[in-house]
Amino acid sequence: MYESHELARHPYSKDNSPSFSPTMSIAIVPVFFIILPYTVQAASAPSKPIFQFINEGDLNMYSGEYSSTFRNVRGVDAPDRMGLFFYNNTPNTYTLAVGVGFIPLWVWGANRNNPVHEGATLTLQKDGNLVLTNANRDVVWQKNTANKGVIGIKLIDTGNLVLLDDQAYELHLEYSSVDGETAGDYVLATTKYGSTFSFIRLDYDGNVRIYTYSDKTPDGIWAVEFVLFNKDNSPFSSSLETECQLPERCGNFGVCYKDQCVACPSPKGLLGWTETCQAPRLCACSGGKMVKYYKIEGVEHFTSKYTKGEGPIRESECGNKCSKDCKCSGYFYHQETARCWIAYDLKTLTKSGNSKHVAYIKMSG
Repeated sequence: MYESHELARHPYSKDNSPSFSPTMSIAIVPVFFIILPYTVQAASAPSKPIFQFINEGDLNMYSGEYSSTFRNVRGVDAPDRMGLFFYNNTPNTYTLAVGVGFIPLWVWGANRNNPVHEGATLTLQKDGNLVLTNANRDVVWQKNTANKGVIGIKLIDTGNLVLLDDQAYELHLEYSSVDGETAGDYVLATTKYGSTFSFIRLDYDGNVRIYTYSDKTPDGIWAVEFVLFNKDNSPFSSSLETECQLPERCGNFGVCYKDQCVACPSPKGLLGWTETCQAPRLCACSGGKMVKYYKIEGVEHFTSKYTKGEGPIRESECGNKCSKDCKCSGYFYHQETARCWIAYDLKTLTKSGNSKHVAYIKMSG
């Protein structure tokens, strides 16, 4: 082994040539190198996921609901006429969804408000967590099931996407009455086509519909057998409510009568309704001091029909509850039963025709 040394230069040498101080002594010190054995440990490769699918490749030749294009997520066990898909309504904006039928209706979506792009990846990791990442590896959605013994993924015939170990993680639904007691079987509709393939869905507009898949339906694919909120002249004899019970039937605010938005409540009374109708914007909360309201007679809040409200209680006490609650937008009161409803979202009010059913809309907080 050789070690090279550069001679120290005298700080005052004009030609910067090597120079030595006459009093300097140089000691020659032998230099020894000890070579020790060593090993290089290769970096461990990341563990192989249980399942992985990359959103890329050919799209299906048919269109799904909403005129969407889609591709199947291959490798997920699923029953006939069901599947897991990436679908999009606009180019390169995909939702991971469960679809039902040859022309899929989308019954569940993981990332409706946060679409992914080409190259996104769905992964069931080795630790059991199901994760959807975008092409840049940002996590968009995950199931948070790490270290819970998950060993597989499956779509079952109820339409639920489940993660499996010795048991299955499932979403269980049951019909319950308003007071929370289980009401048992409740028949909403009977299929007209003799099909055994139907499902119920809460749709994007807030309505509840039952769809039936059969080659005997008018379009040979899907038929709507039941609509919860529908017009008075609806062909669905099994409809339970009119469209006025839909919270957003009149947009942000309005009074609905016979499925039509007929008025915009204001401090000056009921004005003609337009899509610009808005409830008052509340300023800083005063905690119950100097709160102002305007009154509307003969209307119901969309929750009044389905909840018991609070009471018996005096009308003034009902108002005090709203005034002290900074999140309260108004209160509704039935004078003949002395019952009170506190409203945090006003939305669509239904005309009742009963002048003893009154609403107070908060103007200032």
